[in-house]
Amino acid sequence: MRKEQTADRLLAALLRQLAEGRDHLHDAITTLDEECKRRKRPNTEQLRKAHFSLVKSHGNIFIVVDGLDECSDWAHDIRPRFLGTLRDLQKIATVKLFTTSRDIPIIQEDFDNHARLEISARKDDVFKYLQGRQDLTRVMLMNEALQLQISQDISEAADGMFLLAQLYFDALKSKKTVADVKNALRGFIQGPRDLRALNAAYQAAIQRIDSQEEEDDREWAHEVLRWVANAGRALSLNELNTALAIRPGDCRLNEENLTPDCCAEVISLCAGLVSINSGSNTVQLVHLTAKEYLDIDSPGWMACAPMKMSLACLTYLTFDDFACARPNSDQAFEERIDHHEFLQYASSYWGHHARHSQPALLQDCNAALWKFLQSRYFTATASQAGNAVGYWNGYSQEPAHWLWSHTLAFFGLGEILNCILTTHMGPHFRDVDVDFEDESCIMTPLALACSQGHVIVVDALLDLGLENVRLDSGLPFGYPTPLGHAVNNGHRAVVERFIALGPSVVDFNTSTHCRRRPLLTVAAKNGFHDLVDSMVCLGPGGIDVDTTRDINRRSPLSYAAQNGHLRTAEYLINLGPSMVKPDRKDKFGDTPLTLAAAGGRADVVKLLMNLGPEQVNSNRTNRSGRTALQEAVIKDRLSVVTTLLAFPQDRVDVNISTETFTQTALGCAAEKGFEAIVGAFISLGEGRVDFNARGWRGMTPLLWAAREGHVGIVKLLTDLKPELVNANLVDVNGYTAAIWAVVNEHYQTAKLLVGLGEERVDTSISDTRDFKVSDYASRRRREFTDLFS
Repeated sequence: MRKEQTADRLLAALLRQLAEGRDHLHDAITTLDEECKRRKRPNTEQLRKAHFSLVKSHGNIFIVVDGLDECSDWAHDIRPRFLGTLRDLQKIATVKLFTTSRDIPIIQEDFDNHARLEISARKDDVFKYLQGRQDLTRVMLMNEALQLQISQDISEAADGMFLLAQLYFDALKSKKTVADVKNALRGFIQGPRDLRALNAAYQAAIQRIDSQEEEDDREWAHEVLRWVANAGRALSLNELNTALAIRPGDCRLNEENLTPDCCAEVISLCAGLVSINSGSNTVQLVHLTAKEYLDIDSPGWMACAPMKMSLACLTYLTFDDFACARPNSDQAFEERIDHHEFLQYASSYWGHHARHSQPALLQDCNAALWKFLQSRYFTATASQAGNAVGYWNGYSQEPAHWLWSHTLAFFGLGEILNCILTTHMGPHFRDVDVDFEDESCIMTPLALACSQGHVIVVDALLDLGLENVRLDSGLPFGYPTPLGHAVNNGHRAVVERFIALGPSVVDFNTSTHCRRRPLLTVAAKNGFHDLVDSMVCLGPGGIDVDTTRDINRRSPLSYAAQNGHLRTAEYLINLGPSMVKPDRKDKFGDTPLTLAAAGGRADVVKLLMNLGPEQVNSNRTNRSGRTALQEAVIKDRLSVVTTLLAFPQDRVDVNISTETFTQTALGCAAEKGFEAIVGAFISLGEGRVDFNARGWRGMTPLLWAAREGHVGIVKLLTDLKPELVNANLVDVNGYTAAIWAVVNEHYQTAKLLVGLGEERVDTSISDTRDFKVSDYASRRRREFTDLFS
């Protein structure tokens, strides 16, 4: 089911902003589009790759992330993954990062050793805000002096927090006399001046709601707050209006139950705790701290929220409009969504609410639950509306036709599933449904439960016995097995259930995910250290920890190194060279070191290098003829390059070139314009780097830099002594650096070289066609001719 915020969505939004406003599409965007043709969203690595390419085409980049503390983490480390990509961008381009957040320890740790500034509203700004409030009560309107006192006292009591000022002002709106207002103001002034004041304000707001004279007003406010505080995502005004209008037993939406002003009046009953976002037309709590307060100090009437919300969703999903085959085209599906605005929310989140209210559902409102689960039409409608994401042709037809068993397994409704398995099996709940799989639904209930990590459901299904539940489902369609789904998503508790079945049932050495990738390899690739530990504990007879049965013949350590999972890599290495060979090559000739270097994983590179030359040969080349250093250079991994260059020449030979890859690491950096990396080589000093080393067609680093017009690198090289960098060397065509600069019309480079004088740059040298640099200049723009006049 869809979640509002993921690391990939945040990265995609940032990528869009970086790509907008350009005269033409950047190659990185075009490539990404080609890779994601037909039903594919870009994955994290594809988005990162596009970011890395795109930022290099910009000058200074300023990224502002507002409200970082509101970034939901769910179970997938959204904030660390997003921040990690931003930090990686800072390593390769001039990227400045500015974030705002509340003072939360875990976020403070993310920004250790970074500049911080406390932000708070000035008293004058709060005063102006209060003076601008138009929603004055009668007692305020009749007394200008009171209005001034309200603005002054709240400005003082709010202590730089606009939110607190807003809550204090809303609290005054219930006061009927001047004396009541002044008493409340004194309470604000004398109260705490930190976050405790917010909690006190929230508590006072709840008390105002509960003390409203009309019972209907109280109940409307309670119902609105239940939905807004516990919704799986922000609700639109129309969605909230529909949710509030649903009554148990309804077969269609009774429009007479809808509020005429689309909830505006009932929201006003919530004592300022609920606001309308005019930009997105959604309803939300006034601030994230309000949600935290309600989670910790929840009023009694909030406890029934999960049951009431799941019942409303189930009632909606069983409307007569959905008692038919689901739409068979994108247009028909979109028309259904347009006419039933609450359908996508109800489909996506009914199960999440139900998971926290299963006993109540089974006891008090099982009619709606059974009506929904017994109908293939209803479950198919919900699976389509809840899972259809995308805008390619046919996207709405891809979500599987779920049965009751798939639905319960996905949402982790183990109590309801056990109830059906023990007492309700029959014509509506068939035995075959428990392990159902076909081309329209390629994941069995067990596979869905494993993918989501629902241990209770996994236990219930495994208890049915292997004659009723298959462990190899998915493979006929080229998809992972149930265990493969659990490993791929890092669900250790589920994996341990399979381990407990014993090696005669589950052989972790032969079991694969998909694409013939061993399960331990998948866990290491994704950095699931706990899973790796669980599988390694099977012992040498139970698991091959250095397996290369992967499609690329790549070991678990190689994948951990490639993806920068330092803890996992260190764990595998510590098993010892007899179990894990840290220098093992894959079918492309890459070792863990070359993969880590290419991926920019400096910490893993250092870990591997510290093993010593007996275990890791850093000068080994892969099938492309490149060493770890050359891989790091070609990918512009400055941190890795500096890490490798810190080791002596006998460990890291900086001058290696091969028949397959004829350039030295320095030559490659000079060609590609990686100025910082060239500077790293120069900083090694004399004697270690051959600055005149020849590569393809006799090209030296200086010739490459001049040919490509990298004037900064040309200056770095020519600032060295003439005996270190010979500016008059020629390639196989007889071209000098000066000739290359003129031929390719790199004026600044040509000007720099000619300006060094004849003693350093001999302009009389002729190429194989007997042309001098001045001859080429005469055929170029005037400024080139003037260089030699």
